[in-house]
Amino acid sequence: MDLFYRGYDPNARITSAAKHLSAAAARFAVSIVRSIPNLPDAAWAEFQRLLTVEALWSLCLVLAGWLIATVVGGLIGLAVNGLLIIYGLIELWDQVKGIAASIQQWATSAYEAQSDADLERAAKHFATALSAGGITALEVVVTHRVFRAVEVKLRDRYPTPDWLRKQYEEETRKRAAARKLEQKLSLPEQVGK
Repeated sequence: MDLFYRGYDPNARITSAAKHLSAAAARFAVSIVRSIPNLPDAAWAEFQRLLTVEALWSLCLVLAGWLIATVVGGLIGLAVNGLLIIYGLIELWDQVKGIAASIQQWATSAYEAQSDADLERAAKHFATALSAGGITALEVVVTHRVFRAVEVKLRDRYPTPDWLRKQYEEETRKRAAARKLEQKLSLPEQVGK
């Protein structure tokens, strides 16, 4: 998959819109997963409670679709909006609009990312947004009845990529290793007290 694909072919509207949406969702997912080592413990616990890898992928499809359809606009926005209507996701727009302010900097930076370094910056924006109350906003979307109803349809059309599962596991290991090191380093301080 070309992670940075942004093309659009007016002669193949649905196909190119689907490819555009998948690439944007992949950038969203990569930036979210890369934020895992930077999340405070409380945010990480809530993240794990709310988002399996499959739910994370579906959420990224929804958020990328919303951004493309409502912020990016143009012909690609219309085509993606049409795709999302087919899946019944339009009902979620009010909930997504409600969280847009808290995650907009992350969403925009992830969508516009053109390099690995840009995705790292987006990951930091996501960690900051999640730590500043974004977890509650995400919970509203992820637990919404419409999201739950269409999540399976989305995954049938856009299966959760294996590379995402592997990257999620890798970032989780990095987080655990960093926490273990922090505990080791703080142990001598505690012994001296």
